[in-house]
Parts: sequence; structure tokens; C-alpha cells
Amino acid sequence: MASAIGLASTVLSYVFVFVSVSSLVSVAPAGSGSTVAVPPPETWVPLLIAIGVFAAVYLLIYRSAFENLSTVDDRFRTPRLLVSVAIAGVLVVLVGIGLLLETLRQAAECAGAGNPIHPACISMSALSGAVGLLVVGAILALLGAIGLLLGIWRVGSRYDRDLFKVGAILLIIPYVNLVGYALILWESHSVQRTLETAGTPAGFL
Repeated sequence: MASAIGLASTVLSYVFVFVSVSSLVSVAPAGSGSTVAVPPPETWVPLLIAIGVFAAVYLLIYRSAFENLSTVDDRFRTPRLLVSVAIAGVLVVLVGIGLLLETLRQAAECAGAGNPIHPACISMSALSGAVGLLVVGAILALLGAIGLLLGIWRVGSRYDRDLFKVGAILLIIPYVNLVGYALILWESHSVQRTLETAGTPAGFL
């Protein structure tokens, strides 16, 4: 379940990046300068919220899985803790992105349509706050990502399934991580069927 939701969250993230590059922030020549056009929040806030919800949910499910496993295997205590850190990091990053986009939108409105953005139109405090949130959130998310990958790798070790380990490695690579989630999802179903056949509670998957 965590892998399926993680896959959906990653797809949404790539859609958000594509939309951001193609239309959320578009730069066009304007005389001696350039203009930055940022659509109103209602065009990007729902997508940003959806990404945050999906990411938080799949990380919570991973945390729950690692917590279940930690009751029978101490190796999963650290991944459980670090995934909790990842949840906080993802939320902080999303708030930072939202603040950054809103700062750009206000600066564009201040300059007026078709006019280059003057430094006076940019709120340096808001911009600094957005950058600060992004840096802090990125550090937390990185620590959490290490814990997530470590946990998935240890699931592969526990059940002697190499596809978990391959999937964990592929999660590191942008775009290819979609394949990583798919492999983890496939192998999870395989292990679950094996456990059910052996009469082992599926909650320990």
C-alpha cells in the first residue's frame, strides 16, 4: 500500500515540476529585462496539497510497517524513527515551495503585466523565509529518505528478496524511481502470498 501511494505521489510530483517549468513560472523577454508570470494560487495550491497528502500518507504507512517489524527485529527501529523525520521534512519543503511561489506571484503583480520585476517588488523577508524552509525541509527529508531506503533494504534482507534491495537503490534515481516503487510493490505482494501460505500474520510484512 505504501509503495502504491508512493508511486502516485511521485507521479504527482513530476506533474507539478512539469507544470511549474512550463506555466507556473514563465519567463519572457521584456525590453531590457524579463517578465515572470505566475498564475494565481488556485492553479497550483490544490496540486501542492495533493502531493503533501500523498507523501505524508505513504510515509506514515511505511513507518507503521517498520514499527510492526521492529517488534520482531530491532534493525527496523532506526528506519522507523528516520521516516518520522521524513514526514516533517516533506511538509516543511511543501510549505517552503508554496511560500516561494506566492512571493514570486506577488512580485509579478507588483511589477505589472509585461514589466520586468524590480528588486523593490520582491519581499526579501518572505524570500529568505522560503529558502530557509526549503533548506531545513530538504535536510530533514534527506535524513528520512536514508531511513526509508535502509528500511526497505532490510526488508529485502529479512525475507531474502533481492528485488526489495534493487527497488531501494532505484528510488534514489529521479524518474527511474517509478520503476523502484513498482518493483517494491510487486515483491511485497509476492512476500505477502508466501507469508499467508505459511500461516504468518501479514501484518509483519
